Amino acid sequence: MKVTKIKILLLTMLTILLWYGLFSVYVYIGTYWFPIAPYWVTQLPPNPPKPEIKHCEFDFKLTYSIDGVLKECSATIETKFDGFKVKSIGGSKERVWSENIKNINSCELFYFRDEERNENKRTYSSICVENIGLYKVVLRLPKAEWLMGEPRHKTAPDMPHIQVYDTETRYYLTPTEGDMLLKEHNFKIVEWYCDEPLKNKFN
Repeated sequence: MKVTKIKILLLTMLTILLWYGLFSVYVYIGTYWFPIAPYWVTQLPPNPPKPEIKHCEFDFKLTYSIDGVLKECSATIETKFDGFKVKSIGGSKERVWSENIKNINSCELFYFRDEERNENKRTYSSICVENIGLYKVVLRLPKAEWLMGEPRHKTAPDMPHIQVYDTETRYYLTPTEGDMLLKEHNFKIVEWYCDEPLKNKFN
């Protein structure tokens, strides 16, 4: 009789542990990976305030000279609020932003690696303004977080931010190496313009 009671107790405990484990996995997946859990689960942890302005466009123009030739690159940075996401396990939720480049004029979109060549993911936020042999002169653009007034991104980026990418090694040159290459081709920034970031509100 005692053996039967012990077996029942152990079976009950195993059942509880199994259900608890399944529920924990369900909550984890629903919160951190896929929106399959109920609303009350996906709201853990709570969402931060939403931005008042969720979509905006910013125009920019770079005028530069290379090998004595004056050139211009201009386009529009389209920014968008993409909801909330838990960035790390056990962490709080953060606002998610994305940027897309459109209306590009006389330049090409730049992808750091071939695996980023997926326009649906909008992984690019840079433009190749010049190709010099194996090297690409890259203009890195400000991120959506800063342009849309995200409080976590108060520091203004250095603009225009120019880097040199080596297509053979698939890495950027060091600042010193990049500057040497640009000086060889008399690369100079003549003028830079970009719309000011928003003073967004979060409610």
